[in-house]
Amino acid sequence: MEEKDLEVDGKSGVSEEDSKKSTDEAMGKDVKETDNKNQDNGKKNTNDEVKSEDIKKEESEKPKSESPKKEEVVKAKEDTDKKESHKEGEKKEEGGKKDEAVTAKEDTDKKESPKEGEKKEEGGKKDKGKKASKKDKKKKAKEGRDKKEDPKEEDKKENLKEDENKEESNKEESKEDEKSKLKEEANKNLESVVSEESVSEEDVKNKKKKSKWTRIYAASILVLGLAIVYFGGVHYFKRRFLPNTVINYTNAGFSTIDELDKKLQEPLRDYSLEVVAREGERHIIRARDVDLHYKLDKSIDTILATQEVYKWPMYLFKKNPYKVPVTVEMDNYKLDYVLSNYNCLTESSFKEARDAYIASYSNAEGYVIEKEYDGTRLDVDKAKETIKSSLTALKIIDDLDADGLYDFAKIKEDDAHLLSAQDILNKHAATVINYVGGAVLNGERISQWIGIDNEGNLILDEGSIRAFVDELAEKYDTLGKTRVFKTTDAREVEILAKKYGWQVDKEGEFQAIKASILAGEQVDREPLFSSRAVSLEGNDFGNTYVEIDLGNQKLYYYVDGQLTLSSDIVSGALWGGRKTPAGLYKVNYKARNVVLRGPDYAAPVRYWMPFNGGIGMHDANWRSSFGGGIYKSGGSHGCINMPSSSAKALYDIINKDCPVICYY
Repeated sequence: MEEKDLEVDGKSGVSEEDSKKSTDEAMGKDVKETDNKNQDNGKKNTNDEVKSEDIKKEESEKPKSESPKKEEVVKAKEDTDKKESHKEGEKKEEGGKKDEAVTAKEDTDKKESPKEGEKKEEGGKKDKGKKASKKDKKKKAKEGRDKKEDPKEEDKKENLKEDENKEESNKEESKEDEKSKLKEEANKNLESVVSEESVSEEDVKNKKKKSKWTRIYAASILVLGLAIVYFGGVHYFKRRFLPNTVINYTNAGFSTIDELDKKLQEPLRDYSLEVVAREGERHIIRARDVDLHYKLDKSIDTILATQEVYKWPMYLFKKNPYKVPVTVEMDNYKLDYVLSNYNCLTESSFKEARDAYIASYSNAEGYVIEKEYDGTRLDVDKAKETIKSSLTALKIIDDLDADGLYDFAKIKEDDAHLLSAQDILNKHAATVINYVGGAVLNGERISQWIGIDNEGNLILDEGSIRAFVDELAEKYDTLGKTRVFKTTDAREVEILAKKYGWQVDKEGEFQAIKASILAGEQVDREPLFSSRAVSLEGNDFGNTYVEIDLGNQKLYYYVDGQLTLSSDIVSGALWGGRKTPAGLYKVNYKARNVVLRGPDYAAPVRYWMPFNGGIGMHDANWRSSFGGGIYKSGGSHGCINMPSSSAKALYDIINKDCPVICYY
């Protein structure tokens, strides 16, 4: 018979030819020993054969992977060799005990059988714990070879069967010696190895066949798994966005619309709007205060409904961007409540706007421009709408002033007309009139009389100017006023000045003041007078004057306060309307050689000095005496009669407008 080399895990095994030689040698020498052994174990082998048939069936049904491995066969051989050596030693020591040889062979068979049984227990728990012996495996191998092996293999099988029959027929023969028993045991081990290797070869073929079906099965499982994954994905993505779907720069892949909505709301968690009002008022509106949130356009539903779910695997490797309109919404009731607490939106707290204007005049700075004030009044409704728009636009700061919601002053401090008016007013307010006698007119007063019309022209308050002129007259006018006079004899008498004293020319002074203001001039002068006196300081008659004491019939002439001339006089008679009137007068003029005429007289005089109409001082050469009580019965028609020498002396030194004070 031809034998084939077997390879177990890439290593060369024992050839069948070598095994046969060893087996034949052993069988030729120890056939009786084998027969005796088989006779002793007849019943046991019969039971083993029954079990072997069952195990063969189980092994034919098991996968090729469960066949004995070469390593285990080689190990079994090595164990057998070791046992053989050990038994040879025992033979020498004990003299060849037959029972130990039989026991060694049984131990070898048991050791190999349990190893196979353990493997079958591990790989075949489903077979309810059945065990198979090596003899069963040999029979199984032989049955498999009957179907597939060539005639030479069949001859080998027949020889093996013959050997087995010989073993059975020679059961009762005894063994020759212990060495033969050991060899027989070794040969059986080798036979078992060869059988195992033959079985392994068949297992390889079966394994290849089974491996093919395993691959087919695995491929089927893989295809089925992929199909399950694919169609599961199709179903999964019917309500979720495909992988790598980006909506409004947000990763929406594998998300539902609700989950995407939550992602989109995330940036609003920390959002807030700072509202800046006029005059530094600031407020913070947080997203949570007004329930600020995104609302996706309905097109998001269309995107989800129309996406290519049957192509979902493709989207694992490509981006799928979309831009969906988004609106920002909020709870308007909550917004109104928040805004209701802002002072900048409360009517009662508003401050009205004020235009820039020219402030009051000051002597130090003149006219200055007061800066405009815009106030805090705004359109509340528009302001609320603007704040709402800023929230929906997700602004960070909303400056209400910049939004043009507030009222503004119409005239600013840099207004051209305002600046021109300032220049005009300052020019005219610079007018100064320093009056002799102490009165002053300057910008402090003039600023109250001037202004600017819409065309930029100066406005003068003439009524105020005339009122100022009246004030001047009150200060300077003495005409028609009574004053106290201290006489030469040290008396104080009241003198009424009906025709002497200062009197302001009101109309003239009004025009003069007006002209000065329009010109913006600065002058020192006295008021314009319609009646003048000697002095604007102290008493208006000064220190040079004529004092006439009508009671004592005396005339005194003072120059600069010094008595220069004194003379007796005769004044007007006390009867017939001739009485000389008391009062303060002034010399109207002086003349020489004048004839004084009356209803019943004509009197020529050399020195004439009138002071009260037709009443004056003159010489009276027709009188021989003066003074005393003459005036009472023989007085003049009202004039002051003087001796010719006194009259001449006075005429020579007196001047026109010299005050004349008459009293009793």
